[in-house]
Amino acid sequence: MTLATELEARQRVTFARRQLQVYINQPVTALSPLDEQQLQLIPPNPILLDDWISRGEETNPELRNLKAQREVVQQQIEKALAGHYPTLDLIAQQSRSVSENVLAPSSQYTNLQVGLQLTIPIYGGGGVNSSVREARANREKIEQQYEATRRNLGLQVQKEFQSITEGIARVRALEQARRSAEQAFYSTQKGVLAGTRMSIDVLNAEQQRINVLRDLAQARYQYLTARIRLLALVGGLNDEEVSVVNGYLKSANVALSN
Repeated sequence: MTLATELEARQRVTFARRQLQVYINQPVTALSPLDEQQLQLIPPNPILLDDWISRGEETNPELRNLKAQREVVQQQIEKALAGHYPTLDLIAQQSRSVSENVLAPSSQYTNLQVGLQLTIPIYGGGGVNSSVREARANREKIEQQYEATRRNLGLQVQKEFQSITEGIARVRALEQARRSAEQAFYSTQKGVLAGTRMSIDVLNAEQQRINVLRDLAQARYQYLTARIRLLALVGGLNDEEVSVVNGYLKSANVALSN
């Protein structure tokens, strides 16, 4: 059972490494591990979920793109409707002519005309109506996409927000569990020396301690990734935030094979 679990874990590591190589377009041979001494468990600021959702609706890149598309489609509708409207054009024309005859040699004439031209469309074969219907259908499509994206954004923000707040409590609880598991492991070792415990008890205590360490490491990474994802959802993941995350990593690289 342990061998099967180890093989599955190695497969996940290999797949994750290949995914990372695709993202950064270069080989990955080592990773900087998380420095638990530098990691700060900071709750979301602001502390209210509704504030984060409102911020996301204003600054989320995907929503902003859909808003821009909606404005473009609205302009297209107005442009299509303008095909029904009459147009008034100002027309100016200037001409110059030169002629020669016996009575008036080298005669020059200049004509200047200024006028208004009114065009009233009566029927254009249905092309204008067709353009209007197409533009309105595009607007409806964009509106539905926008609403679906807005709702999904709210769910994603709520998920990452809770992952941060609950992740902080989980990390702290697992830190206490680690201390308890380490104490239980050392106590079991002493019990073996005293003759009150058996070797299998030491192995069970060691397994429990390793499981707690694994869960603690996973909880810390989950908290950190939730924090990054929440900022990305609301358009707040900038160079400064990336530098903060880099500060939580150890400077020394650890080979992935380890």
